[in-house]
Amino acid sequence: MPNAVPDCYNPFLHQVDSREPDPYNIAIVGWEADRCSVIVSERGTFYARFGEIYCRFGIADGASSFKWMNHSGYLPCLVTSFRRGMVDVEICHFCNKVTIAGQDYSLLYSRVRKTNRGSDPLVLPANPSADLVRLSPPPATIRPGETEVEDFVTAVDQFGGSAPWPSAEEMIAQGSWDRNFDRMRRYWDDRLSRIVQLEKLPDPRLADAFRAGHIYQLIMLDGNELHVGVNAYRQEFSHDTIGMLVTLIQCGDLELSRRLLDAHRAPLVAPMDYPDGNYKYPWPWTIYLLKTGDVDFVKSNFTVIKSIMHSSANQATGPGGIMRKSYALDHLGYWLVDNWSMLTGLAAYRVLCERLGEDCEAAWALKEYDRLMNACNRRLEQVSKREGIRYLPAHMLHGQKDCPTKDSRSAGWATTLHFGRWPWECYMLGARQEGIMLDLIDATYDWGFDQSRNALPPHTFGGWPGWCTSYNAGFAFAALRGDRYRSEGIRAYQFMIERAMNGPFSWWEGATEPKPGCLWEGEHPAKGSGSCPHMWGDSFSRKILLNSLIDEFADGRVIIGRGVPEEWLAPGCEIRVTNVPLQDNRRFGYHLIAEHDSVQINFIGDSPAGEIVLDLPGFEAGCLPNSSKSVVLQPVENASKSNSTL
Repeated sequence: MPNAVPDCYNPFLHQVDSREPDPYNIAIVGWEADRCSVIVSERGTFYARFGEIYCRFGIADGASSFKWMNHSGYLPCLVTSFRRGMVDVEICHFCNKVTIAGQDYSLLYSRVRKTNRGSDPLVLPANPSADLVRLSPPPATIRPGETEVEDFVTAVDQFGGSAPWPSAEEMIAQGSWDRNFDRMRRYWDDRLSRIVQLEKLPDPRLADAFRAGHIYQLIMLDGNELHVGVNAYRQEFSHDTIGMLVTLIQCGDLELSRRLLDAHRAPLVAPMDYPDGNYKYPWPWTIYLLKTGDVDFVKSNFTVIKSIMHSSANQATGPGGIMRKSYALDHLGYWLVDNWSMLTGLAAYRVLCERLGEDCEAAWALKEYDRLMNACNRRLEQVSKREGIRYLPAHMLHGQKDCPTKDSRSAGWATTLHFGRWPWECYMLGARQEGIMLDLIDATYDWGFDQSRNALPPHTFGGWPGWCTSYNAGFAFAALRGDRYRSEGIRAYQFMIERAMNGPFSWWEGATEPKPGCLWEGEHPAKGSGSCPHMWGDSFSRKILLNSLIDEFADGRVIIGRGVPEEWLAPGCEIRVTNVPLQDNRRFGYHLIAEHDSVQINFIGDSPAGEIVLDLPGFEAGCLPNSSKSVVLQPVENASKSNSTL
């Protein structure tokens, strides 16, 4: 298996540390493209070098509750704070990349800050259980009102190198905790400056989650491999790779995206029979081509893209010409997700071929798309009439009652609504959409939420089964193409932040109900499965947040506000989004200001290639010339919530 972890790390895969009171509450710090990031718990305990280093801080023993967050809201510096007697304590961890004698290392910097709020002097050592290299004087007496800091450093990653670990003297020579923190902050702020800037949102937590998630994704890279997790999923899955790549491209990290596309010039391998990754293989190449105009680079891989598409089309061997059986939902079946994935791949391939001047291939893709869409609609109409159902089942041949995902707390019914990508992505790609697959989108959400109404709170789709998943926000993607739930992606993301995190902006792939008495303040699932953080799921959340605010059609039009909640247009609310990548290296954005009886939108940056489509809830959808600089909108009673006629 590629990147197999050492035996010493295996005990930590898919499991947690029973020495921790809330063992499923974990997150990571690290550096871009390191091999093994550092796992950190809510109490400041950390695990490094695939579990070779374990360090807890005795000062945290006995604390009754903890606050836990990213420094500055988004940086990969995890801050645990708590009260120990009359002392306020903070434990902070971050990594910085250094070069010593020609070898790159990731050094973990740890700080324990203690402020005496009492009236008596005291001594309170940090008491790390591991032999860390000390950067500060030993603990001494802390007078009332004074603060003492203990700083430490340890080497945690070699970026695949084989040189000896640095000595204590070499690590001390790299400078103080503060000096390295400043370097770390500058690095990540520079990396973030290249992507979409969510400068103002009515819920600023979402902007921090967006930034933190992008950083976690970069840390999770192993060279040019897009890993999904640290404590699990340390290999590439085909559909995960495709989804994470598209999110990176749409967020504007185009230089990295080109490098990763270059590293994936071959059919993608899935550890299980998940063919949907290869079915969608042209999609990231198409989005990259549209954003950059990098024709030569994409054309250099056209032979591979063409081969994968034709091979995938030959797998339409199911009843009536639908896609073959697969394990797409971890059970063997004729899954709607496979058919939607193939339709997405064909729609993307057509656009790519048109841009490259491959007219015959574009015509072939259009013909195959129409054939498969018609076959899917016919098959689902048969199921609907035979079983009397008015929703889109996960299986192409029968309703949900016969599926392995029928539990009322199972998110299986919603999986197709995003993993397949067809409703929103094919719409944005300009593909024809009609029939039962389009008509029943809202009805499917109605049916699914009705099934879980007495088992789950609003804005969670459930788990496997369970409370929530890292995919929760992404399950609302099809709703952007419907009417009644168009803002559900943002609301589901907010639910994840409020009630489903097991680390600061970190989610398990699957999570159970919150644990009563969790030491980390707030609601946090008692257990999780998969990995935490789980970056494929996180990429869904970041993408639907961005696409709810702004997205671009393949023809160059830009759509603004499709998934914005109505409450975000209350007087005084502002949305400012900038540096959004558009076609041919344009960067665009807008500043929306909601007033008492109107909404003003000022456009920022390069003019889009096509019209600006305004589709805010409570306002009639409409189009503006691409040269427009601003617009003032008046609310309309009973305004259409659909832009399907645009």
